[in-house]
Amino acid sequence: DARKGIHGREGGGVVTERDAFIQAICQDPQNDTIRLIFADWLDERGDPLGEFIRVQIRLHNEGEYVGKGSVHDNQLPCERVYNREEPATAELWQRCYEILKEHLKEWTKDFPDSVGIRGWTRGFPSSVIIPVRIWNAKADELLLKYPLEKVLLNNRGGRQRPERKGVQEPSSVLSAAHMRLPGRAWVEMPAHERVNDPKWLYEHYWPGIKFVL
Repeated sequence: DARKGIHGREGGGVVTERDAFIQAICQDPQNDTIRLIFADWLDERGDPLGEFIRVQIRLHNEGEYVGKGSVHDNQLPCERVYNREEPATAELWQRCYEILKEHLKEWTKDFPDSVGIRGWTRGFPSSVIIPVRIWNAKADELLLKYPLEKVLLNNRGGRQRPERKGVQEPSSVLSAAHMRLPGRAWVEMPAHERVNDPKWLYEHYWPGIKFVL
């Protein structure tokens, strides 16, 4: 039972059943079974996220796609280029778009304004572009709520207009100062030939996430 053994935070704090499901998904992001059980739980409560998870899983597994890459087309941010000329794929894509358009603001309220969502996969944001200072400060908090797979870091800060989310490009170089991660002192850095490589360092501290710098 995916609901068992996920009802507490480190330190003994109590979490809601919804939070427990999300934490379980974040801990095992490739496991669609947990997502579908969560979708059933949401359906029982009339939550539209349940349908969105289910339809996006179908789109991911059954939809015909012709390539990969960050594709926005100002409608459904996605890391796959789907063939919307194929009827079944087009129907799934359209339903995903309709649900997301209605509930996007609610489902992304925990993201700072300076974060752009570049892709949704199987019901959750999977790819974001984020200022490095925001990531360093909020990464662990965000990863409890979203099963992110790809993070594009840049050196920009400040607030973006909502309609401009996700359009800026990542920085090609991060300075050594950006590698001073909160809660991770220099003495904790591993002895490794690539310890001064920012990309390697980020992927060491947050395994399973692809970083683009």
